[in-house]
Amino acid sequence: DPLLMRRAFELALAAGNEQLAYTMADRLAVGDGYEPTVSLVLATRAVKQRNWKAFEAQGTALAEAGYGGFALPIMQAWVLHERGRHARALELLAQPSSDPFAASYMTEHRGHLLAADRKWADAATAFGQLLSGNTGQNPRLRVALARALQGDNRRAEAKRILDTGDRDPLLDRATEALLAGQPIEAGPQTAADGIAALYTRMSADLSRERATPIALVLARLATMLAPESADAKLATAAVLARGGQYEPAI
Repeated sequence: DPLLMRRAFELALAAGNEQLAYTMADRLAVGDGYEPTVSLVLATRAVKQRNWKAFEAQGTALAEAGYGGFALPIMQAWVLHERGRHARALELLAQPSSDPFAASYMTEHRGHLLAADRKWADAATAFGQLLSGNTGQNPRLRVALARALQGDNRRAEAKRILDTGDRDPLLDRATEALLAGQPIEAGPQTAADGIAALYTRMSADLSRERATPIALVLARLATMLAPESADAKLATAAVLARGGQYEPAI
């Protein structure tokens, strides 16, 4: 029964039942015209398994999703980077976007890719662009910028970035590392970690006012890609709590 399969798929994702979600996605993918969420799940599994051919097969369906205009190029860039095509990955995220929201995502992940390549000065420029406006209080971006500045031997600037604005445990940990002469914790290095970070931010942005089904799907997929990520777990818990599901959130 297609309706029962669809409902099982939705519930499996909401509950974080990874294997059942994959099983239902495979069954729902039989035939043409299946929904973007099914493609998103199949693409996520392909990244986790490093099955790049299977990932590419989901490109058309993902491009048609409402978020596909900016999310798909970021996902493709991380896959290209993992496959050793670093220059092409950066090119993909260098294309200008007229949508400031999409542009901020693409600039952030361009910065992460540059940092993964140890191109610290360019990474610092990318992160600095994002922190020049109202996002200056974002602790993760401040840590990312400080890491890039540290890598570029600009420790005083890195310290100033970490000291400015509201405090956060992330900033405290980064400051301790900087003062001890140790590298600040690195950002995403792999396609799985990079795409998990993408999903996590998308989930947070989509659920600021209220819990939405796609926000929970994205958060759950982030935990599937990066099971050890505290960010992904916190994002999932936040969406569940906003929906009144306190026990699952805990």
